[in-house]
Amino acid sequence: MKKITFNILVILLFIVGICFYFVKVKGYWINIPDTKIYSVKGIDISHHQGDIGFDLIDKSEFDFVYIKATEGGDFKDKKFLQNIKKFKELNIPVGAYHFFTLCKDGKTQAENFLDSIQSISIDLPPVIDLEFPGNCSLRPSVEDFSFQLIEFIKSVEKFSSKEIIFYTNEEFYYKYLSNNFTNRKYWYRNIFDSPEKFPSKTIIWQYSEFGKIKGIKGNVDLNVVKLDDWKNLLK
Repeated sequence: MKKITFNILVILLFIVGICFYFVKVKGYWINIPDTKIYSVKGIDISHHQGDIGFDLIDKSEFDFVYIKATEGGDFKDKKFLQNIKKFKELNIPVGAYHFFTLCKDGKTQAENFLDSIQSISIDLPPVIDLEFPGNCSLRPSVEDFSFQLIEFIKSVEKFSSKEIIFYTNEEFYYKYLSNNFTNRKYWYRNIFDSPEKFPSKTIIWQYSEFGKIKGIKGNVDLNVVKLDDWKNLLK
């Protein structure tokens, strides 16, 4: 009996190892979008990707890139300006995003973001990254959070004349956004399921964080957009 149990355990560990290899090492995942529906492909990057080999970038692999510009009230991504410049030289549409911290007021964060993008030509609407991973430990009330987020939105949309897209996942959405911001446009992160059941309008769907792109070291987030939504993003 013990031998049978041991053999079962070995088989289970083998299966787990195979799954780990294909997901973490090879970058494969079962959550693959239907390309007939989601025909536009994109990636998002930050300084975490390090130095990018732009001469190796194959423009057929993706149609757009969102690049981290800022975080909180004073952090500026050290690779932002270089990445924006290089991707624009490749004629790949670019966008910028800000990681919104729960430990800083919205007005200060907006000033930080605008200071980084005000002199740059950006093709796509601004994005605000709203999630718990990587954020500070503070958890303000829904009312306080909503006030600070609105302060950020007012400043950025006044400058850009484009509606901000909310990047988020279900955890953050149902904690802070589902009461007051359901009518916003979303960039939905879910690497296990499609966004059909997500209650708000999904413009961009991040379906994987294990992408492999020539010229970029390590894993890259992969995103898709429906063609009609893509045309609206470019307006």
